[in-house]
Amino acid sequence: PGMVQGVADIIPLPLDTPGQGMADIIKPPPATPGQGMTDIIKRPPGTPVIVAGSTHPGEEEIICSVFKELKKKFPSLVIIVAPRNTKRAREVENIFRASSFKVCRSGDIEAHTDLPPSQDADVVVIDRMGILAGLYRGCDIAFIGGSLLPFGGHNPLEPAFFGKPVVFGIDMSDFQEIAETMISHRAAYQVPDQRALLDVFTRLLNDSSLALEMGGNGKDICDSGKGALRRVINLLEKA
Repeated sequence: PGMVQGVADIIPLPLDTPGQGMADIIKPPPATPGQGMTDIIKRPPGTPVIVAGSTHPGEEEIICSVFKELKKKFPSLVIIVAPRNTKRAREVENIFRASSFKVCRSGDIEAHTDLPPSQDADVVVIDRMGILAGLYRGCDIAFIGGSLLPFGGHNPLEPAFFGKPVVFGIDMSDFQEIAETMISHRAAYQVPDQRALLDVFTRLLNDSSLALEMGGNGKDICDSGKGALRRVINLLEKA
């Protein structure tokens, strides 16, 4: 017990995150080779992209409404939606199609590499596992799903590792300490509702220096966490 307490004191992030050890939280997220942003959406450089990762039922409708407002100010904006359960891909696709957006799924892109159907898409829905980290790497803003509604949230360090500004909803109870650390270090915004989500997205899309600063702060948190973990491992190996 004493050793665990000592480790927890050294590492400024929680050891008791459900289903994840410290090494899992800090290590670089896996990215399937060849599945970076350029493979998922072929657009000119500078096209603003939001990734909504690990979304849950009920959240996509909120995100769709926010996206509809954002497109009025940022017509070239693209959103990539990765539902937590990829079996819901068609359901999510239909939510955005009902608002008259041009939508394609990642599987369609992979099947038509010569003429990617994402070229004119407003929305790309991810329909297979294992590529979310590659999407975070190339986005401009990352939204953490499972947080607008009471699902407990997901790991906000995944996009922070790539230096991306992070936004999440009111329920980050499964990653509470990490979320609080990111908020206090100006690496993330926490929003209580749809209106606030729209305001924060608008602010970040309008202010690239703010987005860059937030992303850098998040990367610093990840780097400090990795350094602390390495020091603990070295101490344990010498013990």
